[in-house]
Formats: sequence, structure tokens, C-alpha cells
Amino acid sequence: MDQQHDNDPGRAADPDPSFWRGLTQPRLSQQDPSRQGMSRRQLLRSAGAGAGALGVGAFLVLYSLYALFRPTIAPIKAGGAAVDAGIGFLNGVLGGITGLAGILVTIWCGLRGWPKDGQRTVFQPVAVAIFLMSAVWIGARGAITADIIKLFLIGLPALFVGTWLGLKLFGRLNEAAFRKIVLVLLLASGVVLIV
Repeated sequence: MDQQHDNDPGRAADPDPSFWRGLTQPRLSQQDPSRQGMSRRQLLRSAGAGAGALGVGAFLVLYSLYALFRPTIAPIKAGGAAVDAGIGFLNGVLGGITGLAGILVTIWCGLRGWPKDGQRTVFQPVAVAIFLMSAVWIGARGAITADIIKLFLIGLPALFVGTWLGLKLFGRLNEAAFRKIVLVLLLASGVVLIV
């Protein structure tokens, strides 16, 4: 592996054909990291990422379970635009680190007690902006390959169907059902990060 790229923490790893197999295998194994094509520095970096994902997952699970079983959380009215901007900043940091683009903003909109239309008006554009900025950054770092584009195109029809279904269901949901669905999706995201 090129030592120059190894010293650049912002550079995405060069594509590796075993990438998808590696997602299902433990990052820290008893094998020598150099035999796996991973430097010790990369191994430590991936361990840090795993700990971060575990922490975010645990937070999502705990928050979602608390909110689901104690549904009468009083809306937060204090703080105003300054706190909203702070949450937006933290959401951007978390989105850049983990790829979970709208998690904090979604939680914050719910804690603010905003109606479902207002929540969606806030967190969807925020998530799209973070995804676009991340795609540009990752693309500029050279991590978007023909294989990645192919996988994206394969998944695109499912994304369209899911979005269409979500838009159809959104109009039929009352505020309580919308809140429960958001919390269950946050819970599922947390569980996936932990497992």
C-alpha cells in the first residue's frame, strides 16, 4: 500500500475486491494485519470507527426505547435558533463520520415537538445536503469506482420504490403513528450499528 496515502487520515482507502466480504468479518482478528492487506495504523483507525459506531448505536437504541416506552416527553421550547444551529453542526459532524446524515436532526425535531410536516421539511433537506457533500468529498478522494457506481445503480430501483411507498404512507399517518415509525427506524439503525 502506498505510504503517502497511509499517512493521510482524510483519504479513503483504495478499493479492495474483498471489501464486501470484509464487512461481514470482524475488523480485529487474531490474524496478522499485514496478511489481510491492512497496516497496523489502518487497523487501529478501523477499531476507532467501530467504537464510534457502537457508541452511536447504543445511543440510538437507548433513546428510541426510552421515547417509545415513555411517550409523553414534553417538547423542548428553550434554546431557539442558536441551539438548532448547534444541533445542525453536530449532525453534520456525525453524518460526516458515520454516514448517518439525519440522525441528530431527526431526534431534535421530535424533541422540539414539531408536527410531522415540519419535521420532514427540516430533516430531509439536511440529510440530502450531507449526502451530497459526502459524495463530493469521497469522490474527490478517489474512492468512487466503477464497482461502487454499479452497486449504486443496482440499488437505485429499490430506493425509488421505498421512497414512493414512504411518500404514499406519509399522507396517511397521524402524528402519533409518524412519531412511532421514526422511533422504530432510529431503534433499527441503532441495532444495526451494534450488531
